[in-house]
Amino acid sequence: MGIVDRYVLRVFAKVLAVCFVSMVGLYLVIDVLGNLDEFLGCAKVKGGLLNVLAAYYAPRILTFFDLTSPLLAVISGVFTITWLQSSRELTALMASGIPPARTIAPLFYAAVLVTTCSAVNREVLIPQYQESLSRNAQNWLGESERPIHPCFDKQTGINLSGKAIVASEKRIVAPVFRLNSAANLGYKLEASEAFYRSPTQDHPAGYWLKQVTKPRDLDDRPSFFSNGQPVILTAQDTPWLPPGECFVSSRIPFSQLTGEQSASRFASTGSLISALRNPSLDTGTNVRVTVHSRFVKPLMDASLFLMGISLVLSRRQRNAFVAAGLCFLLVTVYYLITLACQSVGNHMLLSPAMAAWSPLFLFGPSALYMATPIWD
Repeated sequence: MGIVDRYVLRVFAKVLAVCFVSMVGLYLVIDVLGNLDEFLGCAKVKGGLLNVLAAYYAPRILTFFDLTSPLLAVISGVFTITWLQSSRELTALMASGIPPARTIAPLFYAAVLVTTCSAVNREVLIPQYQESLSRNAQNWLGESERPIHPCFDKQTGINLSGKAIVASEKRIVAPVFRLNSAANLGYKLEASEAFYRSPTQDHPAGYWLKQVTKPRDLDDRPSFFSNGQPVILTAQDTPWLPPGECFVSSRIPFSQLTGEQSASRFASTGSLISALRNPSLDTGTNVRVTVHSRFVKPLMDASLFLMGISLVLSRRQRNAFVAAGLCFLLVTVYYLITLACQSVGNHMLLSPAMAAWSPLFLFGPSALYMATPIWD
């Protein structure tokens, strides 16, 4: 790596850091002021305002970086080129026989590094905070009751519903589970509360219903099995179940009952693919569009970066504000077209694959066409 490469990368890194810190700072100031009363209430329970703010905003800064990483890479690259042009350093480099392509090559590698960090952040870091990201400031502790989103288990034929849910306890308040006609327990299970339980040696994943009120003779009825797999376990032939309780097997995770889009937005690609293969879930086309979008996003980010750099170099633009305007205009068009294609795919007007890859068919050739004069 030469002196010029280090210099260009140093300018790129400075612009990237300043832009990210400025955008995050603006977001934090606005959001903290809007939710300060809620944070002060949580601070009394969690041992200090700083602890609450750190726990609440650390995952959200990760999602903020994931959302803005294409914009940050383009802004940093464009401002670096504009700085080199305004100080006439790019002219001096070209006069010394160094072509523009050689000068901006480190910027492209830096943009690839930003895209890679964004992918690692999206697939490794953000999924660890999926539960925290699903809560807002008004219910940060997860102790408030929230409306339940009824879900139908395609594998067992049971509709999971109830009065409300409590996220922190993974609890359903007044659950009402409607059964299929094959069950020997009637058509409905009602209880005081139900808790989601992960699979163990004693039982598969599912929901533990306590203080069952319907059917009243639950303890006199045997467990229900389908194709040799447990569906509803009762106390009559299940030693670890106390009287008046039962266990309903279901591969529907508790996050599905919240009705939040974060179940797919903040999940890793592997988790989304597992959800598509889950026989209990009726995943919508939006999950398939999201999976395809994850694979095409690095290519889209690279195309956007090439278009931004090429646009500034072709115009020989030395005004940083004009360059910023062109950059924001390009990014706005990029996001609008991407969101429009995904929306069309979510409404099944296009196949999920076509909806996710269509923006690349537009931006990819455009980026190559605009970048051709630079490399010649």
